[in-house]
Amino acid sequence: MPSPALKGDEAGVFRIQVIGNSGSGKSRTASQISEKLQIPVICLDKLWYKPGWIEHHVTEFRNLVREKMDECLEGWVVDGVYSRKLEGLVEQQATDIIWLDPPFLLILGRLLKRSILRVVGVDPPCSPGCHESFSHVFFSRESVIWLALTQRERKDRIFSKMLEKDDRVQRFGGWRKDLGDWLQRLTLVSRVERRLG
Repeated sequence: MPSPALKGDEAGVFRIQVIGNSGSGKSRTASQISEKLQIPVICLDKLWYKPGWIEHHVTEFRNLVREKMDECLEGWVVDGVYSRKLEGLVEQQATDIIWLDPPFLLILGRLLKRSILRVVGVDPPCSPGCHESFSHVFFSRESVIWLALTQRERKDRIFSKMLEKDDRVQRFGGWRKDLGDWLQRLTLVSRVERRLG
């Protein structure tokens, strides 16, 4: 029997966190995992931001995330990181952590395309009611593009340390082929099979 694509827990429940820099493909990958395993996605951006880019209080945010995870008895896929604000809440409960680390040129291209499509209203915003303007995207220090440029090295150091110390972490760093191959073999293993395996 080939090694499973995911660890899961002893009962065959998968609690998966998808991490990576902005534009690395977290939301798309979380959605694909959710579809294959039939478990819900918890998007941290949607829980953190209220309409108009108003941020929740950190304690309220933690409680919201905890409630969402507790509701998902059959497992979950968390899209996002927010480690400092959540104080490791997701990482502590995750059975598997998927680190998306594609080349920066791919990330930058995705961010530019996504931002433009959001500005013109073709793509939905990262959270309901949080609309993006041209000036915010391209001329603000709070823009996702600026954050990707300035925080990539710091996040990579953090994620690299996680990879070294934590056997739950899997890194996908290519132009998506390795991730695509992994997603193809990702299947839900029944609880009985996991107990016997």
